[in-house]
Amino acid sequence: MGESSRQGEKGSAGSAWVWVKEKWRSFVRAVGGSSLAGTLVVGGSAALGGALALFPNDIRRSLLQLWRAVTDQDTTSPLWPAIFFCVSFLHVVIIAWFKEFARAAEARELRRELNEQIDDLREITRTMPPRDYLERYGEQSRKVSFEAQTVIPGITQAMERGENLEEWRDTINKAVRVVLDAILNLAMVFDAPHDSRRPVYWASIFWIKAPNDVDHGSRDAVWEHAWELSRHEDAGSFFSRSEVLLVRDVNLSTSRFTVDQKDPEPSPLLPLVLGWEEAEVPEARNLPGLALALDRSRYSWISDTRMAMPQLTEFGLSARERVGSFFSTNLEYRSLMSMRLEGVSSKDAEMMDVAVLTLHRDSPGIMRSLERADMFYHQLAPLLPRLFELCYARQTLDANAAGDLTVYTELTPVPSTKEDSDAETE
Repeated sequence: MGESSRQGEKGSAGSAWVWVKEKWRSFVRAVGGSSLAGTLVVGGSAALGGALALFPNDIRRSLLQLWRAVTDQDTTSPLWPAIFFCVSFLHVVIIAWFKEFARAAEARELRRELNEQIDDLREITRTMPPRDYLERYGEQSRKVSFEAQTVIPGITQAMERGENLEEWRDTINKAVRVVLDAILNLAMVFDAPHDSRRPVYWASIFWIKAPNDVDHGSRDAVWEHAWELSRHEDAGSFFSRSEVLLVRDVNLSTSRFTVDQKDPEPSPLLPLVLGWEEAEVPEARNLPGLALALDRSRYSWISDTRMAMPQLTEFGLSARERVGSFFSTNLEYRSLMSMRLEGVSSKDAEMMDVAVLTLHRDSPGIMRSLERADMFYHQLAPLLPRLFELCYARQTLDANAAGDLTVYTELTPVPSTKEDSDAETE
């Protein structure tokens, strides 16, 4: 008890001393930095020099008498010239020191600001995309616009004519993969100057689904794709606590190996289902970079998923072990950036979220920093509405398969063409 009291007294005394020093430095800088200080130094120096020139003998005799008075000797001459000269001299020296202290402090402040500006400039240089990025952006933007303008009007006309929209599923899937390929292309170019090696990138679509939309008979199968990244230990708890499900569509994923292909095939990624729960602290229940995108107004980003464990405070020990094992085994999720795809529905003209676009790679540091991730998101902003339109059209098709998540967790068979049929006949 006594030891803690003494430590508290020392801490209080130290804080008081720091406060006194700060106040003293502020006072010295205020006095020394004023124009009056310079006037006093110059004027006082001139006055002292003039006094020495005009009254050298009087000042010398007075100084000698002052010394005798200090040493208890008899004095015959007046002391005021010496006292006035010494006091004036001390005042000039003190004010000159104040002014020099203020000048040095101002110089240190200027150097600090200059170093901060240099650091900011270095950071801007590091975060800037490569010089050919804008050219690549123009190419990929035209590709995205072409896919949307080609597919969306055709689907709209088919709906108006009452045709079987299921025939459009493969067409929409290919269009979405082309758009994902374009976005992935931009991400790779954007990150290229800052990667010592060439990481593998993926882009995936996670559909936003309500747990009640899943048939009770299919819930065990869905739980098999969810348990590794869930904080729950059984399917019943998972479905009752989750307010929204994020279901990765295995048909809508691309990777670095399909970039720039005319018709990219789906990347071989396993099905994945995530649960999102509303919470006062969203990071405690929802995975950063994935489900946490639904709690963010724009996107969710995490540089290294291995660093996510301290945030998951409402995950039990076994759940944390499963999540850690998943991210250690599945290296394609080492770093993540997810964006909500939102837009206006054609049915009721209201804003809605249909899916989450996730970019991920097999090494830490996607987009390198939160600032660069924010920059990349804003550059993607013109392309995301096009991707929303395609995903919304795909959701229109999936309305007929409500409750059956196999349209997302299983690859859709590619319709055979006339050439394929002729080849099989031969």
